[in-house]
Amino acid sequence: MMLRAAFLGKFFKASDRELEKALQFRVDFMLFCGLSITSPKPDHATLCRFRNDLVEAKLMDALFEEINRQLTEHQLMIEENEDDLSIVDATVIKAAARPKTVETEIVEDRKEGDEVQEGVTRTEKTTCSADPDAAFLLKNGEILYGYKMISTVNGRGFIKKFFLRPANEGESPHFAELMKDDPGTKVYADKAYASKKNCQLLKDLGKEDGIMYSHKERSAH
Repeated sequence: MMLRAAFLGKFFKASDRELEKALQFRVDFMLFCGLSITSPKPDHATLCRFRNDLVEAKLMDALFEEINRQLTEHQLMIEENEDDLSIVDATVIKAAARPKTVETEIVEDRKEGDEVQEGVTRTEKTTCSADPDAAFLLKNGEILYGYKMISTVNGRGFIKKFFLRPANEGESPHFAELMKDDPGTKVYADKAYASKKNCQLLKDLGKEDGIMYSHKERSAH
């Protein structure tokens, strides 16, 4: 039940608190997890601990690949045409636990394809949390505490591969790993992945480059 709940959280990009609420009120979520309306439901702290245990044991990626294999086997995810297209992006997922007060440095979310995310935008009073693997990120003027799910999906939106990382971690350095064994022939991604290294990687792999570049960057590549 907990494993099914964890995957619902990933597929719907829900925070632990949002997932807790969905399991209490959404009948489809309850049925998928084998719960009834009157069944006790896991709270956000339990969901958080379970997810962290999976990540720490390095089981999340392996389990996700097995789920995708079974979906393909039952023809619920068809590889032949849908996987010709690969779309790479990242989503920030808020952590369940709110931090206490200490001073910490907040990194701003970058829009360009820096290989290393550098620079501190401000220092804020925040703290350690019950979710210690999470991190702070400044995005669109809002300070967020949580994780970044960096993923690739096919043309129908099925997630093919993903990484769960602290929110302040850059996206571009994970691009090569996302492309490893990816069957897509054309790759779309936003400017966070626009770098000479990623451009060259797609050329080497024989994939059509659909990364967003400025005109100047496109000419250089």
